[in-house]
Amino acid sequence: VDVVKPDEKSIMTYVAQFSRRFPDLPFGSINKEHGELLRWVADIRQRLTLVIEAPIQDIQAEYKEYVKQLKEFIEKQKQWKAFERKESKSPHFPGEKLKELKDFFDDIALRMNRWRFKLDSNLPGELGQIADWINTAEEVLSKGINFDRFNSSPEENIQRFNQLNEEHAAIFNDKEAMLRTFQRIKRDASIINKQISLEHLTNLNERLDIIMNGSEERGRYLEFEEIRWKVQKIFVQLEFFIMELNKKQGDMNENSLLRKLQIKIQKSFFL
Repeated sequence: VDVVKPDEKSIMTYVAQFSRRFPDLPFGSINKEHGELLRWVADIRQRLTLVIEAPIQDIQAEYKEYVKQLKEFIEKQKQWKAFERKESKSPHFPGEKLKELKDFFDDIALRMNRWRFKLDSNLPGELGQIADWINTAEEVLSKGINFDRFNSSPEENIQRFNQLNEEHAAIFNDKEAMLRTFQRIKRDASIINKQISLEHLTNLNERLDIIMNGSEERGRYLEFEEIRWKVQKIFVQLEFFIMELNKKQGDMNENSLLRKLQIKIQKSFFL
């Protein structure tokens, strides 16, 4: 089918030849590598559905299985990315098939996260509390801060960022206490490989480090934006004041103190 727009007969001939050559590949495969990816995707999605819904019998054994599956997923994801780069340049590979595969891999990533959440949620005692907090913190940090700075008033943006700051504080004010508790647990030899595997504990530690750094950065950003919009509110009020003065005294001189202040604020925050 080596033409830009093959006719129906050519397509049917190609499909028949492909089916005879690769009888074990899934229906809808465009080529061998595509078929192998589709087959792996179908298999892993089915397995993940079963394991997510099944009760945990041995949390340490299941976590090892999770790690094994995660490594396989990462390798397949690399294969998929290479395949996408190659086939996206081909005029013969349908774009919708690439999107379909991307959606499949995104779905698998979500299922892997759900499996990890299941394992975290089944940790006992303080470990379970820390794991729950880690998952909540990760969810908050993964969300974008959506606001329309151009179509919202300074008052609306101040309210928005004040709310975000309060929500941020409600979650992350406890982070130092969580970190201290986790560090204490890490040093407890009676816990490792009894209540939690070393791999699972290491994973929690790595995620906690990321949260510590990410929450600091997010907190600084939220504080800056709240201050910024408070200054913007003052700036709007100042502009109104200048307009009122202009009405009474004529246009203000560019070198006047108020005009200099206005320009300075504008350059500092809004350029």
